[in-house]
Amino acid sequence: MRAFLLALTCAFALAAAAMAPSRGDAESAAPIKEFFGQFKGQGIAKNRDSLDFYRSLRDLDTIIEPAGEGGFTVKWTTVIRDGDGGRKIDNAMTFAPAGKPNVFKAVDSTDPIVKGHYAWARIEGRTLTINVLEMGDEGGGRWQVYERRLTGDGMELTFRRLDPTGALRIVSGKLKRQ
Repeated sequence: MRAFLLALTCAFALAAAAMAPSRGDAESAAPIKEFFGQFKGQGIAKNRDSLDFYRSLRDLDTIIEPAGEGGFTVKWTTVIRDGDGGRKIDNAMTFAPAGKPNVFKAVDSTDPIVKGHYAWARIEGRTLTINVLEMGDEGGGRWQVYERRLTGDGMELTFRRLDPTGALRIVSGKLKRQ
């Protein structure tokens, strides 16, 4: 329980920091349309409690496209390489403007205590950050952060996940624009 409260406190503190005004003004953020496109690449996962790098290889595919009035949809596929050939995970989320410059709310966000998840995104500079807060049936929570930073020929991805046990997973990868 203590680990969960610590993780939840950290999640809310980081969420507050993520939503705080940035050092630069809103005009320094890249417009969402600069993130539109398909990106493919590879990454490596690191767990705080595991050094099994063979199982840590990932194939990454991300598509970001316009949705609605000023919003966007992000679809991503991760293939986790393991001894059995791999496991494929598909995800998609749609975001709409949240009424603040460069901040978006997932259109399917719900109260995570009742069921589901709460998600939001923001753009700072050339980085699109998506935060997802989830709560399981027994009240255990999970916080995920996806940072997609535009580079000259694609993007760099950093994914972090924190759960109630304090377990941390980090995936870092480079993707090229297709």
